[in-house]
Amino acid sequence: MTYIKRIIFETDQLILRSINEDYEDIIATKKNDIRILGLVVGWTTPVE
Repeated sequence: MTYIKRIIFETDQLILRSINEDYEDIIATKKNDIRILGLVVGWTTPVE
């Protein structure tokens, strides 16, 4: 599983930092990948 550490909102991009992937940044544009981001955020419910 990949847990999102932070969600940073940029002007045209969302940067998701996952803990397991060596803090690898996932960048997705709001225009097209907003659905995928929603799914990822939905999967990572507050479980710390």
